[in-house]
Amino acid sequence: MTRSELIKAGIQASFETGTSKMADKICYGYSKAPKGSLTINEKKAQIMRFIFDRYHCGDSLGKIVNTLAEKKVASPSGKDKWNRKVVGLSNEKYIGQVLLQKTIVQDRQQIKNNIKTQYLLEDDFK
Repeated sequence: MTRSELIKAGIQASFETGTSKMADKICYGYSKAPKGSLTINEKKAQIMRFIFDRYHCGDSLGKIVNTLAEKKVASPSGKDKWNRKVVGLSNEKYIGQVLLQKTIVQDRQQIKNNIKTQYLLEDDFK
């Protein structure tokens, strides 16, 4: 087996066992506790609650981004302005789930996965 094939096999095995590092990425609003579990970062969680609330009330992503800039709330990367993708609230971890292997690489291009098994982990991220 080549090195590349070994790496791919290791990643696949981590998906199957639920130990993938992709599942461990921390969402904005959370921190990692000393033993590895996620805890709510209250200051950042307050900002996420504001974003969810504004979106629920019908504000566009652009309006939410502009409001955060007006309030001088730094983005997760520390920039002065958030971008719509970050505010897009598409991260399933906010509802306690993560779907692994949503995309795959085929012919050296990343594509949406309609071929391989996807793995849904639930309740590990609340």
